[in-house]
Amino acid sequence: MLVPTFLIYGLGQGLAQPALINTVIGSSSVSGEDSGSAARLLLTTAQSSIALGVAATGDGFFARLGPKPNAATYCDALSGALSCNLVLQADLPAGISAAAGGMPPAAAEDLDACRANGTLSRRQG
Repeated sequence: MLVPTFLIYGLGQGLAQPALINTVIGSSSVSGEDSGSAARLLLTTAQSSIALGVAATGDGFFARLGPKPNAATYCDALSGALSCNLVLQADLPAGISAAAGGMPPAAAEDLDACRANGTLSRRQG
């Protein structure tokens, strides 16, 4: 089940990333001389976001895993961590909105649900 999910994710990234870079570089507000800096800034932000996502997913996984893991707790921890990851990805526009000034109620509810089931700690959210 993970392989098809990762294939779809990789395909989406492969299709979205070049278009996003083209949008940043091709926008009228970025001059030709600054296009390299704009692309580097975009890619650095993307890589930092990916690293933060991996760290948050791993933290959620190990928080649910518990002190005495077995096969069932591994499956539960992985399911919970990936579920919250999907919720947070689906709420990306809400996250951008929150950074701009306020979190919409639906995003706050999703974040609280992740915190309630133990996959997201207060210090992350």
